[in-house]
Amino acid sequence: MTVLCWHLVTKGEDYAFARPSLVAHKRRSLELAAGAASRRSPVAGPSRDYHIKPLRDAEKALVEQEEKAYEVLVAHWQPNKPAAAS
Repeated sequence: MTVLCWHLVTKGEDYAFARPSLVAHKRRSLELAAGAASRRSPVAGPSRDYHIKPLRDAEKALVEQEEKAYEVLVAHWQPNKPAAAS
């Protein structure tokens, strides 16, 4: 886990299997807990999808499928053999 975090931070990348609506929901919850102003308006914010169960479930299923595909990739990964000296 530490190595994963180190790579994400040093390369400035996002986690590949993050659920966008869940991340937006958590980020907004942290903003509100830190004292940010409430932005109630007729226009929905980025965390809206988290509160729509079919969208949330579809996003979760997609991420689970991607993680399984990655597990298969890693399980079948073979290191390259060194090139023969000529």
